[in-house]
Amino acid sequence: IKFFEKETKDFIDSLDFKLTDKQKKVAWETLLNINKTIPMNRLLEGDVGSGKTAVFLIATLNVVLNDLCTCIMTPTSILANQHYKKVCDLFLNKEYIKKNLNICLLTNGSILLNNKKINKNKAIKLINEGKINILIGTHALISDGINIPNLGFVVIDEQHRFGVSQRKRINENINKVNSENFYPHFLSVTATPIPRT
Repeated sequence: IKFFEKETKDFIDSLDFKLTDKQKKVAWETLLNINKTIPMNRLLEGDVGSGKTAVFLIATLNVVLNDLCTCIMTPTSILANQHYKKVCDLFLNKEYIKKNLNICLLTNGSILLNNKKINKNKAIKLINEGKINILIGTHALISDGINIPNLGFVVIDEQHRFGVSQRKRINENINKVNSENFYPHFLSVTATPIPRT
C-alpha cells in the first residue's frame, strides 16, 4: 500500500481536531506496516473516545488511493451507521480523495451507497465486482455470497464482540476469489482486548 503524503496531510488537516502525539505515532506505524508485502495483523487499543477511528481512517485513505477496498466490520447496526456517516462526511466529494468513490453500508437493516438507498442484490453485485472502495457493516459482511476481490484492509471494530472464526472468515472469503492468495492487512480495534486475541 503506497503512502500518499500530500493527500494524507490534507485529510488530517480536514479533521475538526488535532491529532495527539500518540495518534500520530500509531497512524504512522500502521502506514509503515501496510506498506510491507507481509500482511499486517495489528491490535489498536484505546479508551472510548481516544481517537481510534481517526487512526484507521488515515490508513483507509491510503488503501483507497491504491485502488483497493477497505472493509470495516462492527458488531451493531448503530455503530456501523455511525462509522458510515463519518466516512461519508470525511471522504465523499473531497479534494484529497479520488472521484467516483463508492462507500457502501451493509447491515440487516440498512443498505446504502453514497448516502442513497439501494437494493441488496445490487449492493452485493457491486461488492463482488470490486466496485466498492469502502465497505462498512455488521455480520452481514461475512454472509454467504459476499466476496471482496480487491480487499486490501480489514478493520474489525469492537473486536472483542466477535468470535475468532467470524474474524477469520473475511480472510477465507478472499481466498475464494483471489488466486494469488493475497491476504489483506488486518486491524483489530478495541477498548477491551480479550485473551484469545
